[in-house]
Amino acid sequence: MSKYFYILTLFSYLALCGINIYRPKGTGDQMMGWGMIVFVVLAAFVLSSLALTFSLAQNEKFNWISDSAPLKIGILIFGFFFIFFGIVYISSFHLDFHDNSTLNGLGKIIMQYGAFWLPLCFLVPCTFFIFIEDLKSISPLIYKVPLITAVAIGLCLKIINNNQLAAFLLKDKAVSEKNLNSDLMHIKSTDDVGILLYYLYKYDDPRISNEISTKLKLVANLDSALIEELNQYQVNGDYRWVIHFMKNHKVKNPELFVKPMKHAITVIIDNLKYRFNNSSSELEYLSTLQVDDLCNVLSSQFKQFSGELKPLMNSLYDVLTIEPLPVYMPVWLKYRAAAEQFLKEY
Repeated sequence: MSKYFYILTLFSYLALCGINIYRPKGTGDQMMGWGMIVFVVLAAFVLSSLALTFSLAQNEKFNWISDSAPLKIGILIFGFFFIFFGIVYISSFHLDFHDNSTLNGLGKIIMQYGAFWLPLCFLVPCTFFIFIEDLKSISPLIYKVPLITAVAIGLCLKIINNNQLAAFLLKDKAVSEKNLNSDLMHIKSTDDVGILLYYLYKYDDPRISNEISTKLKLVANLDSALIEELNQYQVNGDYRWVIHFMKNHKVKNPELFVKPMKHAITVIIDNLKYRFNNSSSELEYLSTLQVDDLCNVLSSQFKQFSGELKPLMNSLYDVLTIEPLPVYMPVWLKYRAAAEQFLKEY
């Protein structure tokens, strides 16, 4: 029976190689159908391998693991789960992603080619277990090392989160370039001012800034569009990108911006009140509030409206006198210094 299950596992391994070599391109029903094929092949490989493992255990081929039957069974279950978790994980990666250009050397070995060699870490030891009667006649490293390697890889893929895996397996520069090109395509296809301003904030790259500048020049009344974005302060956070843009863009009629800017400052104050003492990770969001840019914009374009804006800025500074959690200290110090300097000069 072990040989029978071994042959079934071998054929399902060949099918597994096939689904990892063939990379279909399609949408809708085509990809759904391909997903079913992948599922069937993976299920066949896992089930035939499970039957093979059980048969080998019945034939006492895993007695080298431990003399204790419960411990041996526990280790077998543990090892089997993580070996095949790794195989399924890597094969699913191939199903979902068709571009391996962002993988580094280790990433290519594990994610691009792992579906071919990782199952062999299970199959090769099984070959020895089936065709060699006396395992003592060969070095135990021949079958132990592949099995332990496969378990270790599956365990790492299970317990390490995606961001940590990306740090190990991806090329930062290639990922950044891929994301930039994808966003550049999005920029070319949209006329939404809020989206354009967000990308202008996100990237410090001439390709992005030139494309966005060309797009914004085509907007019939850009200042009206900016005011509209500021007035959506209750709907989204695009007011932040408007403030960033205004740092280098002089508005034609600043008096029309006063009321929307007051609303924006109020929202920023509300955010500063609770985010600086929130134990959840708020650092990324806090950095987008750009209090230093806000002070710069008000000093350069709205100084004549000090009577209306200074009370709000005093309130903003009062919020910044409350010491934050240590993790937020650098941002807090920068914002507090900017607000303090602004109030001295205003």
